[in-house]
Amino acid sequence: MQASQLRALQIIILAFASGILAFTIVGVIVGPQSRQPVGNASAAPTDISQVLLMALGGMGFFSMLMLGLFIRPQMARAAARAWQDRAAEGDEAAALKIWKFFQTRTIITGAMVEGLGLFAAVIHFLTGSKPALIGVGVALIGLVWAFPTQGRWETFVRFATGQK
Repeated sequence: MQASQLRALQIIILAFASGILAFTIVGVIVGPQSRQPVGNASAAPTDISQVLLMALGGMGFFSMLMLGLFIRPQMARAAARAWQDRAAEGDEAAALKIWKFFQTRTIITGAMVEGLGLFAAVIHFLTGSKPALIGVGVALIGLVWAFPTQGRWETFVRFATGQK
């Protein structure tokens, strides 16, 4: 893995974060508080915001459960298997597979977290619900958690290769 490959992965995660921030900023500026309600629409956003916030909480819980219990550990185990099976392909091919597992794991994690952040931003945009902005903040924290660093890459390699 070269530094440029890690840098490209970092840019992808930063792009996820910038998408969330851009949509949130637009939602805050153009949100429902700046539009005139049509008909009896003034009561609807408050009612639906509670349902949407509960859906966001459920999606967040399910996504973190999937990431923590299945997706991230499965990718790490697959990388370890690729290293164990390196006799057939060689160390270099196994190292490339480990990088691809790390890359895939990072992108999937970032995309799932970004989805939650965008959903929270949409809730705020549609309903003006301030608690939805907490979801945006949690998503941004999640992207910091998923941000690929040299240290995280080295930890992943140590796990995959069985080194301490």
